[in-house]
Amino acid sequence: MRFTDDWLNRLKDNSDIVSVLERYIRIEPPRGNKYWACCPFHHEKTPSFLINREEQYYHCFGCQKSGSVITFLMEHQRLAYQEAVETLARWANMELPTTETEEEKREKEKKERALKATKDTARFYYNNLLEPAGAHAINYLFKRGFSEETIRDFALGYSPDYHSLTEYLKKMGHSTETMVYAKLVSQGENGKISDFQARRLVIPIINTKGNVVAFGGRALDEGAKPKYKNSSNTPIFEKRRTVFALNLVKKTKLTEKVDSLIVVEGYMDAISLYQAGIKNVVACMGTALTPEQCREIKRHVNLVYTAFDGDTAGTNATWESLDALTKEGLDVRVISMPNGIKDPDDMVKAHGKKGFLELLDRALPAVEYKIRIVATRHNLKTAEGKGGFVAESASILATLSEVEQEAHLNIINEISAINESTIRNTVKTVASTPKPVRVEKEEKPDYSPEQRKRILASRYILSSYVNQKPFVILKKIEDGFFDYPPHLAVYLSAIKASLQGTRLKIGQLFDIISEHTAEINKIIQAVNLVPQESQEIYYLECLQALKQGAVQKRITQIKEELKSTEDADARLILMEELQSLLPHKPKKSE
Repeated sequence: MRFTDDWLNRLKDNSDIVSVLERYIRIEPPRGNKYWACCPFHHEKTPSFLINREEQYYHCFGCQKSGSVITFLMEHQRLAYQEAVETLARWANMELPTTETEEEKREKEKKERALKATKDTARFYYNNLLEPAGAHAINYLFKRGFSEETIRDFALGYSPDYHSLTEYLKKMGHSTETMVYAKLVSQGENGKISDFQARRLVIPIINTKGNVVAFGGRALDEGAKPKYKNSSNTPIFEKRRTVFALNLVKKTKLTEKVDSLIVVEGYMDAISLYQAGIKNVVACMGTALTPEQCREIKRHVNLVYTAFDGDTAGTNATWESLDALTKEGLDVRVISMPNGIKDPDDMVKAHGKKGFLELLDRALPAVEYKIRIVATRHNLKTAEGKGGFVAESASILATLSEVEQEAHLNIINEISAINESTIRNTVKTVASTPKPVRVEKEEKPDYSPEQRKRILASRYILSSYVNQKPFVILKKIEDGFFDYPPHLAVYLSAIKASLQGTRLKIGQLFDIISEHTAEINKIIQAVNLVPQESQEIYYLECLQALKQGAVQKRITQIKEELKSTEDADARLILMEELQSLLPHKPKKSE
């Protein structure tokens, strides 16, 4: 879908950045038109996150994150550009424009056909359980203790062979192209298609909108490889953004209070807990949660329990998931399986709902879990092992506030028998050690030293404009002044706004040159790097330098054109222009 500049400007005018950001972060009382908050993109105790209501942008002086109301939703909520715009339009009660390019229309139609095909596919698999061919699968499900209601809620099904699905879908009017597009089938080199999940128990993956978007398949025959087969990413399914069974959690929330989620590794763990009456369970469909899945979870709860397998892979997945979840500001607890219990499925089978829920009461906070896992990596019977444990634990505490650090010192002391003052000093040493700073790199052409000087000058000119300095006269600035394409894009947008009787706001820069965030920050700050009493003088110097640079560029162009032009009239015109641009040398008599 295409959004016109006029429509987007109206949307931004109706989407006050402070009101939008208050949905996600705590903002302090205003100081003029400026607001402050603790940055939502990195951990900090003192607010360094500036929100400028008048200019409609934010900037963190700590991590250097900047953006507009649209980029905030894209980065903080991990929305695609169109999703962010549609979200703002919904909040602003604005209708979306109906203009779509032909390509967008075709892609939308493809997705709609794919969603219809996946829905029909899920119905086909489910109906197979009621047929003689599905006896093997339904018996397997009943042996695992799954009721008809659970089977229905998860829309579980069965694929009997390689060809029945494709024949069914063709009868339903679906083309081979749609089946391949949705990756419902495998296609050989000869073009022949076959059911991707043939002879497997099939678990539909349903998104929070209630659409079937993909499928997981479990082998029923002992020793069959691979045990699980999952759909790969498609235009209607992104694994990293999808949380299995979250659609059922949304349904449960309509009738019950859900204030926490239990996250497990796989489909069957989630289905087993659900069958046991634990409805607030979801699965990450992999070995660790992605940042996108964590943000999806945060939309529903603030408290999360992780219950991954007890093997090494599960421990590693837990560690990675803890980092992703805590980074999103979630309260995270870790459920550990008792000795002899492999996973949540085994636990609920052995001890029932009550036994599993008792594990929640014993779940460790994320930091304590990490410390106790670190302890297992060191030989605490030796001085060297204790030192290694304290050092590694200190690096965990160094990322926390002082209050949180103090709360965990006793745990390290209890495990290592090292006194708390020593541990505290180690944490301070680690915290004060400079960390490598990730600097955003920006691809730029190989400019000459003279061009670089002009780029600095054009940046200052634009900075003076967006910061509304009274000495800026837009009509005295020309497009030929700009060597760096992002600067030219900003200038042209400023001209367009002026012709429409408005002014380009700082927040709009993040939509005009969104891929150049570092340069936007430099434009915002450039004028403030010069003392106020010297700003106008420096501006005029920059303007003069850009004028001279534009003249020199044109002289170089004319000389190149003269080399390649043989037309006499054209050469004469070029020579006359060249003479007018070259510096005038006074005669001796003058």
